[in-house]
Amino acid sequence: MLDQVRGFTSVVRVPRSRAAAPAVVLAVCLVAVVALAFHWMDGLRTFVTHPVATLALAGSATGIAMLGARRGALGDRAGSRWLFGLAVGVAAYLGLGALATTLTQGGSPVTPAVVGLWNAWWAVPLATVQLAALRTMPRTRGWSIAFGALAGLSVLFAAVLAEPVDPFAGVPPAAPEGWSSPPVAGALVTLYFLATVTTPVLLAVRLAHADRARRVAGLLAVAAAAIPPLLVVVCVGLAVARDPGNVSASIGSVGYLVSIAVGCLAASIALSLVRPTADGPAMRRIVGGILGGYAAVGVVLSATWLGAMLVPAGPLVSGLVVAAITLSVGTGWWLAVSAILGWLATHEKPDPAVRLALLSPREREVMALLADGVRDAEIAARLHLSERTVESHLTRIFAKLGLDTGDGRNRRVLAVRAWTEAGAGS
Repeated sequence: MLDQVRGFTSVVRVPRSRAAAPAVVLAVCLVAVVALAFHWMDGLRTFVTHPVATLALAGSATGIAMLGARRGALGDRAGSRWLFGLAVGVAAYLGLGALATTLTQGGSPVTPAVVGLWNAWWAVPLATVQLAALRTMPRTRGWSIAFGALAGLSVLFAAVLAEPVDPFAGVPPAAPEGWSSPPVAGALVTLYFLATVTTPVLLAVRLAHADRARRVAGLLAVAAAAIPPLLVVVCVGLAVARDPGNVSASIGSVGYLVSIAVGCLAASIALSLVRPTADGPAMRRIVGGILGGYAAVGVVLSATWLGAMLVPAGPLVSGLVVAAITLSVGTGWWLAVSAILGWLATHEKPDPAVRLALLSPREREVMALLADGVRDAEIAARLHLSERTVESHLTRIFAKLGLDTGDGRNRRVLAVRAWTEAGAGS
């Protein structure tokens, strides 16, 4: 009877909770986008109200929440919570922008606090990305605690102590000259940036000593953790493009908001694919695509910086330099992908026992009956579960065994083969 109640709960309640979180994020984004759209149409044309920036942040938050729901459906509750936390962080950034913009029009006494919090909030989703990446690798708990504390202090001090240079006629651009802050806030932000650079290095060191079953998963975590410092580099690149490239601060700020949206979504995709036994051709292609994304960003940044600085030299020189950069980065990308994927393929298939050790006791019961040739309906009857609950268990089993790919193979046959090879049924 107790198993029947649990089965009913997993069928009825869990899907509702999985759908609720994306719905809440979508609702927050919708309200913020509508509010900012009204400000934009009312003539308040700032980078915060710009439609491209608002839609990018809203789309990013919604997409991350949906990826979190998928991770929960695959049985990774911890990963799902981290992705939902990232989605909330991005949605809150959009919502704070809408609230700050609204308050600046009414002269509210809480306006400085809200604008200050919005000014510092960019660090929250970036820190969430790296904390989520850290939790996928062993022996990183101490650094996670220290990094989280430093990120929290940086946001707090920057929010309280940083002040806009001009009066609150509107939300200032995301440009250094638009804000003033005491040395302690600047020092904390600098330390935070150094910590963001250290985090992917730490994960890379752990990856070098990781067992073969964690190689692809570890590389995906490193790729995700490297995105936050890359976004800071993008911000610096926009500053270079502003002078001497004469790109306005507002346009550069729109670009930075879009970069945060795209970067967080890309990191969430990498994190949603992390699993202890991730391997195979499909996963290698994904890793190659992620590295290709980094190469594309490198080309864009290099072309932006040098193109801005070479404006006085004329279009011919600028074009030749950009072409040379593209060729160099493309060649470097090809060599790096070949080396990394070759390293991953050295021990591509982990021991089936490593995979099966990830199964819960109930999943092992389902797997044992599946290996005996029992159909889903009979498995449900023997274990006093509903057929939908059995299907959910099988979905999680396939994911943990690395069989959640769409390559057309019969996952049931492969799962039974892994079970038999590991001698789990004996």
